[in-house]
Amino acid sequence: MNQLQGYAAQYASVIQGQLKTVPLFTGLMLAAMVGLWVLGLFTGIITELFWLQPSELLKFQMHRMNTYPLVHLGILHLLLNMFALVPLLSHFERQNGTLVTASIFFGMFEIIPTVFYVVTEYFILGNDWAVAGSSGWVFTLLAIEAVQNAAIRPQITGYGFSIPTQSTPFLILIVTWIIIPSSSFLGHVGGLLVGYLFAYGLLGWSIPKAWILKWIETKGEKFGILQRLPNYVKSDEAASSPFTLPSYHPSPASSSASNSDQQGRPGHTIVNGVIGNMAEAQASSGSLSVAGETRPRASSRATSSFQGQGYRLVSENEQS
Repeated sequence: MNQLQGYAAQYASVIQGQLKTVPLFTGLMLAAMVGLWVLGLFTGIITELFWLQPSELLKFQMHRMNTYPLVHLGILHLLLNMFALVPLLSHFERQNGTLVTASIFFGMFEIIPTVFYVVTEYFILGNDWAVAGSSGWVFTLLAIEAVQNAAIRPQITGYGFSIPTQSTPFLILIVTWIIIPSSSFLGHVGGLLVGYLFAYGLLGWSIPKAWILKWIETKGEKFGILQRLPNYVKSDEAASSPFTLPSYHPSPASSSASNSDQQGRPGHTIVNGVIGNMAEAQASSGSLSVAGETRPRASSRATSSFQGQGYRLVSENEQS
């Protein structure tokens, strides 16, 4: 019993230490998710006010486009989505800067999935299902990850099969939908759609120009604002350009191997992250759960994991 308590205390200490290093935007999103859930316990109407329901959006309640990823239908839904999103979003913010990350996630990463969902679900299928939760962001990041990984490993092999790396998010999508049939399939597809568009550079025009970011942050430093913001990541101090996400880093031997025969470190593929063999990812920074966006009063989400280093895609800002 004492040994079990020791493990629990050690694990809690690790989590507490990691939370202290969460970048600003990621921390704000985490706090907003928890805060809205707690507020919903007392009011009972927060989720309904903020989730994405096509008929309500068409009444010009445009706030729903930005708020639906922040509300959840229960504590399990909230926890699974947080465990899935926070490690990915933290890495993304450290790679790209707080200001860039905020502009992306409250810009095209919400507008495009929302338009896709409303047009498909409401106008084509004739349904008025509401969706809530941040899992759409998770699928967006998975799509970008898959495109980046494909440049290094076009095929993922294992367990007697081989699939294109760029298609692995669809495997996660299908597995999630099968395990959690109440999850929003179209909501996840919308997340994948914007992720692929972004990864292929088709949304570069929506990223703020470097001089705009520099001007804003210079003014913020001049008036002492940035210095007061905990864990703010400046754009010019970010680890890479926009369009960078955690990616698996194969071993040097695998980099020189053929596309079909490459063998990286254990647990480095997305597929292995879903099916098993996650020892490396869990040892490095904990497992990540892919939680499905839910329809009203849905059940718990599915889980999977991945983690690794970042690879770089050149943005239009750097080219200009």
